[in-house]
Amino acid sequence: MKRGVVLLTVLCLLFAGATALGSSPNELVVYHWWTAGGEKEAIDALFEVFIDEHPEYSIVQNPVAGGGGGILRAQIKTMIMAGNPPDTFQITYGHGMISSFVSVLQPIDDLIKGYNIPEDVYEWGRVDGVMYGVPLNLMQNNCLWYNVDLVEELGIEMPIKSLDEFLGVCARVKAEGYVPLAVGAGMGQQFWLGTLFEAVNSALSGGGADFFVDYYAGKTTPSESEVFIDTLKVLRTLIVNGFVNDDWSALTWDQASDLMATGKAVFYVMGDWAKGHFTSMNMVPNVDFGYQPFPGTDHVFIGHADCFVLPIGVDRKVA
Repeated sequence: MKRGVVLLTVLCLLFAGATALGSSPNELVVYHWWTAGGEKEAIDALFEVFIDEHPEYSIVQNPVAGGGGGILRAQIKTMIMAGNPPDTFQITYGHGMISSFVSVLQPIDDLIKGYNIPEDVYEWGRVDGVMYGVPLNLMQNNCLWYNVDLVEELGIEMPIKSLDEFLGVCARVKAEGYVPLAVGAGMGQQFWLGTLFEAVNSALSGGGADFFVDYYAGKTTPSESEVFIDTLKVLRTLIVNGFVNDDWSALTWDQASDLMATGKAVFYVMGDWAKGHFTSMNMVPNVDFGYQPFPGTDHVFIGHADCFVLPIGVDRKVA
C-alpha cells in the first residue's frame, strides 16, 4: 500500500465514524505535534491528499510544538475533560501510550476492519483486546546519523561496527574539538533518552528484544539486571566523558539534530523520520548526511509508530 493511500485511509477511517465538532459540520479539528521540518511536510501532505479526495471537508490544524507530543498530550486531556474534544488527535502508537488515554477514547474495531497492516502491528494498538488507534506509520528508531563532511575530515571509517568502536571514535572526535554525539531531551522530551537507551541496550550482550519484552512486562528488576546496569554505564560514559553536547537537557530533538546538520556535532541518534528533517534543510542524503544502524544493532529493528484516535464526546454517525 502506497504511503499516500495509507495516510488517506487513516483520516477516512476516523472521520467516517465521527460527527465533527468544528464550527461547521464539515470542519474537522485535528491536533498533532508534527511541526518541525519534514514533520510539517508530512502532515501537510496527509491533509492535502484527504482534501483532494474529500473537497467537501476542511481541516483545522492545531499543531502543538514539541516532538513526541508531551505538551500536546496534557492539553488534549484537559480539553476532553472539559467536554471539548477535537475530532481526532495524534499520540504515540503502542500499549503504553494508548493505555494512558484509554479512559477517554472510543474503540474503533468496527472502523478499522480490513485495514491492511500486519497482525503484530494491530496488536500494538490493542488494549485488553480492543483497538483504539489507527497507525499512521512504522519507523525505525535505532538509526545513527552522521555529518558526511566531518566524517571525511576526521578520517572516520564508516560503518562503525560495534559499541566499543563507537565509543573510541567519540573520544577521537572530542579531541578534535567537535561534539561526538548530539542529544536533545529538553522541553518535556526526556523520552528521547529512552531511544538512546534502547539503541545502546540492543548493542549489548543480553540486551534487545527479549530484554525489553521482559522489562516492559515487569519481569525484570533493573537493579538486578546486568545488561540494564551495563546500559546505564554506557550512557554515563557518554555524558561524563563529554561525548554529548553540554546542553542536551535543554534542547528539543530537532535542535539537537541541527547540531549535526550544521557541523557542530558528528553523530546523532534518532528515528528514520530525521531524514525528512534534514532534507527539509536542503541537505542531500549520502552527500551532506549519512546513516547506519546504531553500532552493534545491524540485526535489530526498534519500531516506533504514531496513530490517530477517536476521543469520547465525538458523536458517531448512525448507519
